[in-house]
Amino acid sequence: TIDAVDGSKESDDNDAQSVDSEDYSFLFRPPKVNQCTSTSTTTNVLPPIMVIASFSDAVVARTRGIDDAVDHAFSCGKNALALKRGLQYKRELRRYDIDDLTNEYLDALLR
Repeated sequence: TIDAVDGSKESDDNDAQSVDSEDYSFLFRPPKVNQCTSTSTTTNVLPPIMVIASFSDAVVARTRGIDDAVDHAFSCGKNALALKRGLQYKRELRRYDIDDLTNEYLDALLR
């Protein structure tokens, strides 16, 4: 690798930290709480975990959907954004109804 400060070359063997990690304990830790305050009345259901593997690597990912985006918008207090996302993807909504999203938005406007 090339040092950005003085342009000198460094060997990858001498790096103090490895890019590859052998710590897979994050799979068993509880998920981090969003920085936004939670105002949603729905239960926080974790999305399924998907493992994508090749011969040399494995990637752990969580699948997300429009319901997760609406949940996040509600948890941040952005009811207009939740309604906008719900209107854009009406057919993909599973946990919410457009009427409920509209009512939440109008309640937020009247507060």
